[in-house]
Amino acid sequence: MNEQQWSVVVHLDEHTADGSEMSVSARARLVGLDGVTLEGAGQARLFARHSTAVTISREVAVARALADLSHRLLRSAADEEAVASRANRGG
Repeated sequence: MNEQQWSVVVHLDEHTADGSEMSVSARARLVGLDGVTLEGAGQARLFARHSTAVTISREVAVARALADLSHRLLRSAADEEAVASRANRGG
């Protein structure tokens, strides 16, 4: 069995969006995919400064970033599959 390990690094940033509303942004980056780096992004509002609400907002932002990364990875794989298929057909 040929085992591989791919790493995903998530960065979070909390900021004020329009001077009053707080939000959290997340970036999920997949590293080590044959030299290709893919990145997904997600955001969520911080409705309260209560620690539980902040934690939930962070989780939502990270989940959205990971979902975005997942869609980008699927799209990339589909594109590569299409190129390989055309090459195999001689086109």
